[in-house]
Parts: sequence; structure tokens; C-alpha cells
Amino acid sequence: EHYENVNGNGQFMRAATLKGLAIHTADETGSAPGPDYQYGWGLLNTRKAAGMITAAGSNSQQIIEATLQPGATNTVSIEVPDSQAVLKVTLVWTDPAGTPPAPPVLDATQPMLVNDLDLRVVGGGETYFPWILDPENPDNPATAGDNWRDNVEQVQASVTAGTYNISVSHKGALSASQPQDYALLVSILPPPPVASGYAIDEDFSAGLPAGWTLEKNSGGRDWQILDPIPGHEEFDNLTGGSGRFAMLDNYVDGSFAWTRSSLISHAVDLSASSAATLTFNSYFIYDTVETLNVDVSNDGGSNWVNVWSRQGFGASGLPTVESVDLSSVAAGYNSVKVRFRFESGFIGPDGYHWQVDNVRLQRYG
Repeated sequence: EHYENVNGNGQFMRAATLKGLAIHTADETGSAPGPDYQYGWGLLNTRKAAGMITAAGSNSQQIIEATLQPGATNTVSIEVPDSQAVLKVTLVWTDPAGTPPAPPVLDATQPMLVNDLDLRVVGGGETYFPWILDPENPDNPATAGDNWRDNVEQVQASVTAGTYNISVSHKGALSASQPQDYALLVSILPPPPVASGYAIDEDFSAGLPAGWTLEKNSGGRDWQILDPIPGHEEFDNLTGGSGRFAMLDNYVDGSFAWTRSSLISHAVDLSASSAATLTFNSYFIYDTVETLNVDVSNDGGSNWVNVWSRQGFGASGLPTVESVDLSSVAAGYNSVKVRFRFESGFIGPDGYHWQVDNVRLQRYG
């Protein structure tokens, strides 16, 4: 809808363009840059996608729909004005139907790609290749190389100022000697902020950290720092971390409680920071309508802003590593606290539990 509003009535993105836009503007997730088999291309960010539609056509943001003729190479030149900028280019095409193996083969490893397009970025004396993954070693982070498996290719590299040529070509012959439509998305992004250490780096190995506090309502349950019981369905460290962990257990001796309980960090000084990111390991089991919340205060705990929340209706969780950008609410302030807040349901006391481990608040700038 926004694309049509910007480009005129009856103007719509190709399917490959919409797919490419979603991938190109997704927020990075996982422990390493690029795609991975756990998180895919990242977390959908529709605000960034809409912003790119608005800015498309400028030097720093381009959405290009084009067609590759058999045997041809299409080239787009772009000027990068700033040294150490990040150049991000995503190529997507709707590939002709392949021929999968007959059942009962599952998770076939042979390539299904019909038209193998290639993305290359050349400039500054370097040739940049797209991300590739190794299905034989799915835990390995993405590397750069010749992608002959996917109909999505993406180059992301820190580059110097200058002219860069983005080329789209193909291997072998195109199917039925017919041209192949594709979408190309290009962004020149500012240099990433420089990490300057952890303001909080806590694994609870020494118990409740110095300066951290607990708050709860009358009759509610307290957060606890527990030693894991290996193999226990509730009291092992199920967050993906190890050793001691923080836990709110709202199911004790067969009974629930009305609980509003918080685990609150000490105050940290982020007045010299330009950005901040919170990460933590999390595991939960929902009963009915509990809410799990992370709140941030930039005035030492007088006022709080909710930055992360989960609510469930009878669901079991999996261990996750959560990442929350706190830049807009924490960077530049001198008395920042983080609060992990559990609340039982509003229709009656209920629970089960929430485990938290490896809390890290990363400073930038």
C-alpha cells in the first residue's frame, strides 16, 4: 500500500521485490552477521522497510526491478561518499520451478536452483561476494563466497569512499533461454557503532549481584538465584546458559499466587554512550495469561519504560537469546536501570515460571 502511495496508483512491487525488501531491512539476529539456520535473515522490521520505500531513488537507498537477458551482465554503479560506510546489496528472483526428488525423500541436499544468478560488488580494489551457508555444518556462521544454492544473494561489507559497480550475471544457460526478472535493493548505511564494553555482564554465579534489588507485591513470589538441578524439568538451567540463574517460580507446592515481582539491576552510567543493547538468555513456561516484561529507567528507577514483553495462553517456551535495542531510552543518561518484571494473570492467580541468565548491557560510542 505504501509503495503504491509513493509510486502512483496501480504501481505494485513484484513478489521478488517484496521478499527482497523484507530480507534487506530485517534486523540482525543470532550471534554472527548474515543469515543462519536458526533465525533466517533476521527479525522483520516493517518500519525500516517502509522507510526504504520512501527513500528509494536516492543515492543511499535504491529499489531496482530489472530483467537479465541470456548471456548478459547488468551493472549498476553507486557512489559511496563516506569512508567506512556499510554497503548492503540484496538480489532476489522468482526462480522457475525445479524438480524435487520423489517421496519419501526428506530434506533433500541436492540443489533445486534452476536459474543461478550471481551478485558481485567491485570497488576499492576488492571484489565482494554474497553470504553463503554450509548445510553440512548448520551451526557455522555465514561466510562470503559463490552462492549456487539460493535465489537470494546478499553482499554486506564495510567499504571506503569511492565508486562501486554492482553486477548481476548468471551461470550456464537461463531456463528455456528466457530472460529472468529480478529485484535489486541497495543501501549505503553509516558505520556501525563501536562497542565499548559491557555496562552489565552478569551470569549470577555469585548470587544476587551487588546493587541489584528485588521488589514484589504482598503475597507474591520473589525472584531467586538458584543452582541448577541437572535434568530437572523446572529447576535445571533451561535458558541455554549454564550454572546459576535467576528465576521467578509462581507455582510453589501446588499453588499459585497473585504476583508482581521484579529483579532490578544496579544503576549504570551511559552518559557517554551513543547506543546500547541488552541481551539475555530466557526460558519460560506459561500457564494462562502471565506477562513477562523488561523495563528500563533512565532516572535511577523513578520512571520506567517497557521495552520487551511476552504474554501467553498456556504455552511452553524454548531457550532463547533475546536482544533489545535500548539506544533511544538509555544512551546518553547517567542513571540507567534494567528491570525484569513478572506479572501473574489478571483473571486469577496463576503462573508457572521465568528463568533469566547471562544479562549483558553493551555500550557503544
